[in-house]
Amino acid sequence: MQAAAGKCGAEPARPPPPSPPTYPDLNLDAAGATAATLTPEQYAIMKERVRYAVREEGRVEVTSSMWAFSASELKALEKRGAELYKAGQALQDRGH
Repeated sequence: MQAAAGKCGAEPARPPPPSPPTYPDLNLDAAGATAATLTPEQYAIMKERVRYAVREEGRVEVTSSMWAFSASELKALEKRGAELYKAGQALQDRGH
């Protein structure tokens, strides 16, 4: 070990592990509320309701009486459940 250290020099310091990028100026909830023409509070409620209803693989596991979903809301969730699930996972992976 000493001979190798004498020939090659001291072992280099290990760099710190990479950290994921942060997006401090990115406010996705505000952008979503604006795009949906909802208040931030309305958007937060909508997001929570959708997150509760749409399960893995885009399955919708609620009835119209749970969380007060209308029949048309349930149809919309079922039609786009897989897309909503994937989008939700992508946001969750980025910490949103």
